[in-house]
Amino acid sequence: MQKNQGNLAYDLSKFESKEVRRRQDLIDRKKAKDAERKTKLEIKQQLKQEAKASSRQSVKIMFITCSMVALLGFMIYARAQVFTLGQKVDSLNDDIAISESEYTRLEMELEARVSTEKVEAYASKELGMEKLNKSQIEYIDLSEESKIVLSSPPEKQSFFEKITAQIEALKEQLS
Repeated sequence: MQKNQGNLAYDLSKFESKEVRRRQDLIDRKKAKDAERKTKLEIKQQLKQEAKASSRQSVKIMFITCSMVALLGFMIYARAQVFTLGQKVDSLNDDIAISESEYTRLEMELEARVSTEKVEAYASKELGMEKLNKSQIEYIDLSEESKIVLSSPPEKQSFFEKITAQIEALKEQLS
C-alpha cells in the first residue's frame, strides 16, 4: 500500500525536453545579464551620487575650515591690538606719574620762592619798603550826610556855534 503523501509538488522540469531546458537556461542567463547590467548602472549612478555628495561635503568642510582659520586669525589680531593698546596705556600712565611728580616739585619750588619771609626781605632790601605802623593808618569817617552831586549839563550850542567851533579847531591843528 501506498501512503498518501499529501500535497507534494512535482518537478516538471525533469519531464521537459532538453531543448526547452536550454531555452529556459538562455532566458535565465539573459535575465541574469540584464539584471547585472542594471545593477552596474545603478552602482555607477549611486557612485556618481555619492561622489557629488562627497564633493559637497568636502566643500562644506573646506568652507567651515576657512571660516575657523579666519576667525582664529581675527582673534589673534584682536589680542595683538589689545596688547599694543595696553602697552600704550602703561606708557601714558608712566608719563602721567612723571608729570605729577614734576608738578609737585614745581609747586614746592614756587612755594619756596614766594614765601612771605622772602617777599618781606625783598621788599625791605630791594624796594626800601617798611612794615606798616599804626601811625600810618588813616581812617575815613563816612557817617556824615551822603550827598550826590551832579555835574551841570553842557550848554546847548546852536548850529552856527558848532560850525565855528569846528573851524577854530581845524585852524589850531593846521598851525
